[in-house]
Amino acid sequence: MKKSNYRFDREQAHEIIVETFKKTYEDAGYTGDFVVGLSGGIDSALVAYFAVEAFGKNRVHGIILPSNTTSEHSINLALELGQNLGIDVHGVPIGKLADDFVSNFEKNYECELAPLTRGNISARLRMMCLMTAANEWGWKVLNTGNRTEAMLGYCTLHGDMVGEYSPIGDVLKTEVYQIAEMINLISKSRDGVELIPSEIITRPATAELMDGQTDEQEIGASYATIDRILWGRFAQDMTVDEFVAFGFDKDVVNSVLARAAANAFKAKFYAPHPVIHPELN
Repeated sequence: MKKSNYRFDREQAHEIIVETFKKTYEDAGYTGDFVVGLSGGIDSALVAYFAVEAFGKNRVHGIILPSNTTSEHSINLALELGQNLGIDVHGVPIGKLADDFVSNFEKNYECELAPLTRGNISARLRMMCLMTAANEWGWKVLNTGNRTEAMLGYCTLHGDMVGEYSPIGDVLKTEVYQIAEMINLISKSRDGVELIPSEIITRPATAELMDGQTDEQEIGASYATIDRILWGRFAQDMTVDEFVAFGFDKDVVNSVLARAAANAFKAKFYAPHPVIHPELN
């Protein structure tokens, strides 16, 4: 039996995220600062924006953590975002740290680590750097994951899953883009500038953990398709046959649902977040 038709109001979602974010920390009596890992991608850009919107630019710090597979373009986009938001931004390159770790591990185990394992090492080193800053200055680390990644388990345990609060944790990937576009429309009409560099919104999503990697290529479907499948299965109880009847490729549906099932255990490590889609919580 179908449970809930899809609906999303980006203005309402924006309001819920900001107000819940503020209430969570104000009720806890927290008056300190927040730190965000800036990748040059859309998710970290949106989280940094929401932190500034909720608490002001002086309480938000960005750290760029490039590995050997991070493009200079991503670094420049992260710097541009920080400048637009008016936040403090520093860089901590992790390429040599990752190389040294891999070399030492492979030497002692007499093995060659797989590309995915190497990529996860970079993700975990990034979170170690963010936690170091948090420990040193008493900041709170913000998680930059979205609902689509969480449902797929497309995230690294003790890596990019780290963070005590996830402002966009209940926002599907396609909705992340909708909110970012709305923010830019408002800021451009008000101040004549786009707060989020337009190329952050238009470029293919990638964690850059491996050379040439993109999210959609790795998962095997577009985020538009992935989000429709996740909503159909988990909010509407659709079967594979029903997806096929609606024109979805059976292999893609099975692949997406298999990935979600195999990684469901990661949900217990997921950071608290505002509720945008009660049907998925």
